[in-house]
Amino acid sequence: MSDSQVRAAFPAIQPQVPDQTTLKGLLHNALTTYLGILSESAPQTYDREVFRLKDKGFEGVYVQFPLYQKWDHARISPVIQLPGLRELLEYVRNRAEMQKTLAVPSETPWEPWELFVLAEMVHAPLAKALTDAAVDEAIDTGSVAFWQLPESYLSNIIDNIILTYLYNERRYSAKCLIGYVKGDPGVLWSPSDGIVLRKFNSRELVGYLTRSRKVLDWELVRFEVANPNVAMLEITGTYDPRPTKDGRPLSCADVIQEDIANKIDMIKWAIMMGTESVSPFLEHPITFEIPLSSQILPPFSRQERNEGGMFDLDGSKADEVKWLLSKASTMRQRSPDLRQVFFYWGRSALAKLDRDRLLDAVIGLEGLLVPNQGESRYRFSLHGTALLARFADSVEACNTELKNIYGKRSSLAHGNPGEGVAEASRALQLLGKAIEAILQLSDSGMLRLSEKVAPQIEKIVVRNSPIQVATTS
Repeated sequence: MSDSQVRAAFPAIQPQVPDQTTLKGLLHNALTTYLGILSESAPQTYDREVFRLKDKGFEGVYVQFPLYQKWDHARISPVIQLPGLRELLEYVRNRAEMQKTLAVPSETPWEPWELFVLAEMVHAPLAKALTDAAVDEAIDTGSVAFWQLPESYLSNIIDNIILTYLYNERRYSAKCLIGYVKGDPGVLWSPSDGIVLRKFNSRELVGYLTRSRKVLDWELVRFEVANPNVAMLEITGTYDPRPTKDGRPLSCADVIQEDIANKIDMIKWAIMMGTESVSPFLEHPITFEIPLSSQILPPFSRQERNEGGMFDLDGSKADEVKWLLSKASTMRQRSPDLRQVFFYWGRSALAKLDRDRLLDAVIGLEGLLVPNQGESRYRFSLHGTALLARFADSVEACNTELKNIYGKRSSLAHGNPGEGVAEASRALQLLGKAIEAILQLSDSGMLRLSEKVAPQIEKIVVRNSPIQVATTS
């Protein structure tokens, strides 16, 4: 924090137990009171393109769109004593679970917690809800009536405020176009809370296009969403608003992006392994938002991939994918090695060049198979055969394949341009199978995820290595 800011905490008082029902009522009154104050004057507007259904397709039209995000503390200060606002502030003040330490400019008049609680707890969620409602109204009618907030939107933001400030559960939601997936419009697959793979219907499509118009590559998105085999992966998660590492503060947006990207990698891995697919997914930039924030967050991607294979999540395959994802989600948290290998699997799956795909996949395999530095080809193929031979036609074929892939890795690392490396896709498959094998070994109790994986694989090989010699009497 800069010298021009000070920390201002809620008064130190004897806290009282909060009541969710009471708080909901106070929030409803405060939000409607605040909306009434704002609606006394017309909002600023700008021309915004929205997409509307037309015949069997859609069209883009421009509407006068309200700008609801602006916070004006000078306008709110004179009316802060209105009952609808004052009652909420007094209630928050006396509940320890909802006390927040706020950073406020030192020149602000001494009402810091009142104004900043209103800005964060009332204004920002209301501006976000008004904007969302205006987008939907513009799509459905072609115009926007200012300051209109249907009760369903109001109820939704109250629920999110309760989760955020009463239960300290801060959520994000993310969307990523992936392909290609068979299926009709609707939910295709939902293995757990917070993960949905769906095909948009026409109305959902124009809603996504309208909301993503300013932040995504329009020509690319417009082309891909028209493809009936492109699906939307939707992820909901929670985050720490003040993340740290080794005592140093981290960017909240960076932490959220990392969490989203890691989850997408695991989901894609589970689908590819469960459906026994060879080609990776098409993947476009990821958009995400925080439900109570009106801030427009830029899209991101570790790397884009503009081509992909076809996936079919039928009943039996969906169950296998669900099991793999459940195990991966649980065990990844317990193992630094699994976190690292999923990272390399994700990079390999997104690589545009065969060279990069093979190198990333082999680096990931080395982390699981080779316990020490130095010449690794022998141990890579020996330990890899022990881990992966059950997925191969024979032990000998598995060993030969691993030696060949490691030889390609050495050639690429020493300057071979690697154009059209035929082994690249197979290396990615083997890395995926290696992850699956590690999960199964851990599940059976043969491997401890809290320890380095490669030395444990070596010990398993040694324990099973005595050569049995037939004796004659």
